[in-house]
Amino acid sequence: MDLGNVRRRLAIAAARGEAWLITASFVWVAIYSYLINPRHTAGFYALYAQTTLRYLALLLGIPAFFVACRWIGFRVRETGRAAARWPSSDSSV
Repeated sequence: MDLGNVRRRLAIAAARGEAWLITASFVWVAIYSYLINPRHTAGFYALYAQTTLRYLALLLGIPAFFVACRWIGFRVRETGRAAARWPSSDSSV
């Protein structure tokens, strides 16, 4: 089991998931501000972003990180087993 490979894939998957969520957040606020509810001030859209993006992150974060975890486990079959055993095999915790 190559834990270095698991950690590298986990870091890549987390970065991709975060980038996807940030991009989706910007796109959603842009769609809302230009198409759904235009003609407001920037402060209105900033408040809208602060209140609604937590729900958007929840709705989009679950599938995004599910796909990321599937990508980690699909590429190398041992990585799933290695990631599952890693916390229990770490003696420093």
